[in-house]
Amino acid sequence: MSRFWPSNLAAQMVMGVLLSLVIAQILTAIVLFDAHRENMYNSAQWQQVKRTTKLVRELAKTPAFYHQTMVKAASMPRSQYTINLRPLLPEKENRSSLKYMLVRRIERSIGPEFQGHVRVHMETSTWRTRNYWGGTCSEEDENDDGSPCTKSSKHHGQRDHEHETNFIVMSVQLPNKTWLNLRAEAPISEPLAAQQTVLFLLIASALVMVAIVFIVQRITRPLKRLSNASNRLGRGEDVKPLPMTGPEDIQRATRAFNQMNERINRFVADRTSMLAALTHDLRTPMTTMRLRIELLPDSSQKDHLLDTLDEMQQMAEATLSFARESSIKEPSRRVELNALVDSICEDLRDIGMPVEFTEGLEAVSVCRPVSLRRALRNLIENGVKYGKSAEVSLLLSKNATTIVINDNGPGMDEKDMERVFEPFVRLEQSRNRDTGGIGLGMAIARNIIHAHGGKIHLANRPEGGLQIQVALPL
Repeated sequence: MSRFWPSNLAAQMVMGVLLSLVIAQILTAIVLFDAHRENMYNSAQWQQVKRTTKLVRELAKTPAFYHQTMVKAASMPRSQYTINLRPLLPEKENRSSLKYMLVRRIERSIGPEFQGHVRVHMETSTWRTRNYWGGTCSEEDENDDGSPCTKSSKHHGQRDHEHETNFIVMSVQLPNKTWLNLRAEAPISEPLAAQQTVLFLLIASALVMVAIVFIVQRITRPLKRLSNASNRLGRGEDVKPLPMTGPEDIQRATRAFNQMNERINRFVADRTSMLAALTHDLRTPMTTMRLRIELLPDSSQKDHLLDTLDEMQQMAEATLSFARESSIKEPSRRVELNALVDSICEDLRDIGMPVEFTEGLEAVSVCRPVSLRRALRNLIENGVKYGKSAEVSLLLSKNATTIVINDNGPGMDEKDMERVFEPFVRLEQSRNRDTGGIGLGMAIARNIIHAHGGKIHLANRPEGGLQIQVALPL
């Protein structure tokens, strides 16, 4: 059932209201049908039965000499009574459950002495009549000249009509062993729902559905706008304040989102500005320290101090560069990831790095290409630096694109797989800046990937080496 149920809110609300209307209409039709059937039973067929039971009681109290006269007087054009030695209905007519209940009801109405002597049959049949000069005649009636009203006597202005009618045949055995037989025609009831009623229900249901669709769109359109803005904010894009539209509850959620967006932007801007200012201010004391160290006599301690100062200055420059780039709001745009990754690998091969790229299916993502290019290039360069070579591939799934970077190095301890993303953490213990770097590369790469709404995962390969998976939303 869940496969056929829609997934979005608007379709679910419309489908729920539609199913409720259908179920309500079905239940209403069942109730009306039962009431209609009971009403017509009481007003049409049962009236014939009541007349017959009354006639039977009168015949039971009257000598047989008057029976024919009484039967003829009780007969009507569509309700004919006769008295015969045999019944019109065989005994098996009383065997069905519905007819058995009807017969028992008639027997109780007439009296206990008639128990087992009542037989009833009811059916609906098609009856053809002919309309001529404004009147009607059945196939059993006669024309004006006394001839049967058949097709051979049809003249100009005559038309045949067919209609349905209820027929009731009833046989009751009298005390003198004769049978009172009834052939009667009961009028067909009017349809349960007239054409105007059905049309009214359809129009009312259509108007309700239109109103529901309007209300649902008024609710879901701001929600969809809020969802899209949240996704863009999660990818680090610059999101403008959303308009305050929709019901009051949706407006409160939109107002809260706008305030959150403003606070996040202010917090990031303040932190970046503070970091850039602090790093910039460190340049002056470090320059003063270098001048003073240079005035010292040559010694091994002087060389160690200069090396440490160079490392501090390099870290400060890297931090300042990171702060400057973070403060620049690069606009997002649609990028084909195969082309982006292929261009990175091609640039690295041009400078002599052994990098291979396996292209995947077409994958388009909304990203900041310069920042993403920097992060991926850093990861691939690390794979070449510590694993001698790198193999890059691109895998496409339903909701994301995964960029896989495999190297052939010694791998990494699992306890270091999370620590390596911390700022200024270097797993290389030689303290050589040329081989170990500053320790900001992996931290910067993860920040950029997280800013795009993506994830990064490290794992050791069974055949040896390290695997880096970068998942980016489509």
